[in-house]
Amino acid sequence: MGGRTRVGWLVALVSLLFGGMPVAWAAEPIRIGMVTPLTGPVAFSGQSQANATKIAMEEINARGGVAGRPIQLFVEDGICNPAQSVAAAEKLINRDQVVALIGAFCSSATGAVMEVTKRYRIPQVTGVSTAPVLTEQGNPWFFRAQATSRLLARAFAPTLVNKEGIRKVAFLVTNEDWGRGMAKEFGEAMTKAGARVASTDFYQVSETDYYSYLTRIKTLGVDALGMTAYETHAIQLSRQIKEVGLKAKLFGEGIWTIDAYLKAAGPYSEGYSAAGYLVLQIIAKAISDARSAESARIRDALEKVEYSGFNGTFRFTPTHQAYDFNVYMVQLRNQVPVVLNVAKIPKP
Repeated sequence: MGGRTRVGWLVALVSLLFGGMPVAWAAEPIRIGMVTPLTGPVAFSGQSQANATKIAMEEINARGGVAGRPIQLFVEDGICNPAQSVAAAEKLINRDQVVALIGAFCSSATGAVMEVTKRYRIPQVTGVSTAPVLTEQGNPWFFRAQATSRLLARAFAPTLVNKEGIRKVAFLVTNEDWGRGMAKEFGEAMTKAGARVASTDFYQVSETDYYSYLTRIKTLGVDALGMTAYETHAIQLSRQIKEVGLKAKLFGEGIWTIDAYLKAAGPYSEGYSAAGYLVLQIIAKAISDARSAESARIRDALEKVEYSGFNGTFRFTPTHQAYDFNVYMVQLRNQVPVVLNVAKIPKP
């Protein structure tokens, strides 16, 4: 197997256990909602995001909350399914009376929830969803604190082609917004850099057998295979790539928990801890800047917010796409992660 290259943020967060809300707060809590997959094929990633968001909540509250008010987090399971995520968002807004919402993880689910938050005039921030179309719709209530597939491709395609020597590439991606966006943007950027796209295949999230795709891709003699995969898919893909004898570099988009991936191509997972942590910190900064927990004022403050995190400063464009922060390309060499490239996301 060739080198395994991963595009994303290289972050490790410590898992903690949490108690309840502090009992001595004089003011009512500021209610923040989160829609994330807690069950289904993306459960590990969603749980990682939720746990790290709780870490952020505890840190914010430990230093006095926001304007003397504690943050209270309400989490609902969206399963990365658009309909389920919409139902979860409706529950958070109507039952729990949240003033801002994080989510909904998978790009297709996030896009569906955007219509709900727009209707209720609730600011929504994602730190995960990369499909470019989300911020191209001009939704005034939606913000993305993550790079798009297009921005990642522009940042790293030259490295993949010129430094990693990829001249012929195939794509095997999920048949939803994330996968389609990744294949399109990386395909175009790598072609511009001098590579050739040999094939692009889309698989359904419900599929578990990829032998027919992989067997055909093997006959093409590609240098690399670009993929999107949630953790349950990635376990099967890792095994089946090895079984069919596909000798190609693998690369993808997002955040992979490297330790899990290294265990004999067995337990494989995506850890989106950093995304959850950062997004709540950004929302808290906006609330502090606004000096208000009213949804409309939070939205207005998000448009002007500047938050300095562990991977740079987050600012938003007029279409609410974050920029000025760093993203990383990491390659596994003899099972050791090595940073190949660091890029600052420019203002689009």
